[in-house]
Amino acid sequence: MAYFTGENGAINSVPCLTRYRVSDMAIPATGVCSASSGAQFALAGNSDWRAVAVAYGATPATSPGSFFNFTCFDGQVGYTSGANGAYMDKVRIFWDVENAEIVYHQLFITGTAALTADVTATDATSPDPVSAIGMGSSVAGASFDIRRAMLEISCPGAPFVDSGSTNGVVERLQGNFMGAFEFEAYTKAVLPTKNALVAFTIDASAVGATKWDMSYMLITEAVSEMVKADPQGRAQGNSCKLSGIWSSYSGGTEGHILTPDGSYIFGSA
Repeated sequence: MAYFTGENGAINSVPCLTRYRVSDMAIPATGVCSASSGAQFALAGNSDWRAVAVAYGATPATSPGSFFNFTCFDGQVGYTSGANGAYMDKVRIFWDVENAEIVYHQLFITGTAALTADVTATDATSPDPVSAIGMGSSVAGASFDIRRAMLEISCPGAPFVDSGSTNGVVERLQGNFMGAFEFEAYTKAVLPTKNALVAFTIDASAVGATKWDMSYMLITEAVSEMVKADPQGRAQGNSCKLSGIWSSYSGGTEGHILTPDGSYIFGSA
């Protein structure tokens, strides 16, 4: 049996890809009846597919709520959705400043057309990863020196199947935008209070050259922690953790989700 690596693997338009997984699924119809001798039987049902990918960088190539052509290739076998046959459900972006990791993101993709096999894909651009060193965040105008952080932006698609257009394939319409964040930082004297609706930004490239900018974030939890020492007796810095969810409005004022490249996923200037 031949063994292959992902050396030549790629997803079209996704630079700095590190891995992906595609699941092409059948959703069978099952039943038990008087003629089935007390046993379940199954019939072919609708088909659906999902994919998860991981890539370096703080700015995903495709934003949540977008339809696009998903084409992947693992070096041996490839699949494509065709034009607008894929839908970006959600992205998650991760920063680890404390361990000087490369910023990376996860892509959660769902289908809106059947996959076709036996295609190839090529990477989008030359690699340009960025380290989390020095990156920070601001909440309600106050700067935080973060240790690690996660930002999630989603727009879960609304699935549908009908007798006319989908032909047994699950398709999707654009859903509602949502967002969430959490980060750990070294303790500040004053933390935003829970239920506060605040402006939120986080660095997306070398020390603040570009940022994610999201208004408004509703603070759902603010945790302060003091630890005298770790199990080996070494002193530990006090820390805090903030969590929140995005709100599209605050007091009648529309919020926004502004990407680091200056485009609006939601709202406007």
